[in-house]
Amino acid sequence: MTSMQHCLLWSAEDVAIRFLESLAVGDAEIARHLLAPEVRYRFAGVWVGRGRDQVSQVLQRVAGGHGRFDVAIHDVTADNPDTSVRQRAGAVEMVRTLRTDHLRVGLVHLQFAVRGMARIRDGKIAVWEDSVDAGVMASALGRGLLGTVVPGVRPHLPRA
Repeated sequence: MTSMQHCLLWSAEDVAIRFLESLAVGDAEIARHLLAPEVRYRFAGVWVGRGRDQVSQVLQRVAGGHGRFDVAIHDVTADNPDTSVRQRAGAVEMVRTLRTDHLRVGLVHLQFAVRGMARIRDGKIAVWEDSVDAGVMASALGRGLLGTVVPGVRPHLPRA
């Protein structure tokens, strides 16, 4: 069995983590497989994708390939950790993530805190929402632009 066939056995937290990690390593196939056909994606309050094909295209543009997107996950929690819920077909579990995303577009490196929320149904992501503070994004953009001329100020993700 491949790892993709195990997704129904994973906890909702595992699905969220593996989704983010697949984007970080540029594995669009696994990321796409973890999305429900009717998935919806919202970033900073704006719906930017509906349906597996559209959301996959949006995420492919962002993550693009190895090295363009990285993530440091600080906390993952499920609102309903009761395992009996996982055994009911169609049950939805809410997963929240606190993380730092790092995006690289050419010489511009952006790093910012993200609060993510995912609704997981039957081992697939039905809804993915990322919340980012506007001030934090503005600061990340300023530092990213400054880093194009002063490489020493480019942000770097913490490593464990």
